[in-house]
Amino acid sequence: MTHPLSLSKIGTRFVVFATALAAFGSLSASSAKAQTTWTITVDVTSGNETPAYKVLSNPTGASDCSGTNPNPLPSHYILYICPNDKVEWKVKTTGKKGWLSIHQKDGFLMRNGVPIYWFHSREGGSADGGQSDAIIPASPLVYEYFVAVFDDNSTQSHLYAHDPKVIIGNGPPIELFDAECKKVAASFSDETKAKDARKICEEAERKLNNLLSQK
Repeated sequence: MTHPLSLSKIGTRFVVFATALAAFGSLSASSAKAQTTWTITVDVTSGNETPAYKVLSNPTGASDCSGTNPNPLPSHYILYICPNDKVEWKVKTTGKKGWLSIHQKDGFLMRNGVPIYWFHSREGGSADGGQSDAIIPASPLVYEYFVAVFDDNSTQSHLYAHDPKVIIGNGPPIELFDAECKKVAASFSDETKAKDARKICEEAERKLNNLLSQK
């Protein structure tokens, strides 16, 4: 593969869930600084289609806001962070000349309050990333973004893609249910059945939101 990265053709997704903990209730968007910087190294040196991920926090041992009994459990593929934290990425490849490209269509990571939709990191260079909003959301939020690594080891080139997760807060939000329900609805080839399924999803989401508002 010799052409530049084109993430529009990559079907993998990197899903981000956003919630918050009550402990951060006093945090204000106007005065807060980034609590923790999370550096994710995307490593494709094994040659496996699924990259390995190494996550480091600065300061070391910082809270990840996963809360009590998080579901799913934190792992190298599932990173929990807090509101106002920073996330940045860098890459490690066999050829030592790798490129990492990430697209976040919702612009949930920012620089100086401005949403950034593309992040790029060249191997050996600086990590690239942005800061999440300091405002604690009233309910969990879901974001998707796309990630790809281009490895050029002089003899051959390869494009890797994967769909790990980053979660801001302490559990999977209702948006995850909505997204998965709509996937099921879209799987029907019969438009009448698909339409009925979408109505079921909308009604279920409405009832769940109503129950959550009564907590």
